[in-house]
Amino acid sequence: MVRAPPSCGPLNVWRWRTDEYDKLYRSAETEVDPVKRAALFIRMNDLVVQSGVVVPFALRARAAALSSRLRGVEHNVYEVDFWNLAYWSRE
Repeated sequence: MVRAPPSCGPLNVWRWRTDEYDKLYRSAETEVDPVKRAALFIRMNDLVVQSGVVVPFALRARAAALSSRLRGVEHNVYEVDFWNLAYWSRE
């Protein structure tokens, strides 16, 4: 594993990188076959998880129901259902 420079982007807070991941990512950028592209992303995910940089520990499975008259509601699986309540309005 090589420490990536801060210029790698704001979402890479761990500054993690490997040459293998970078090669897979570059291949995925130009792959037009959706099955092959998905396989590349699955392999990239496996690299991240197996390296111990990211440890998946939760599955937020839940159901939500909303009135069709509500506007401004945006479902976000990573937040509580009311994360953008200030932007809701009724028709």
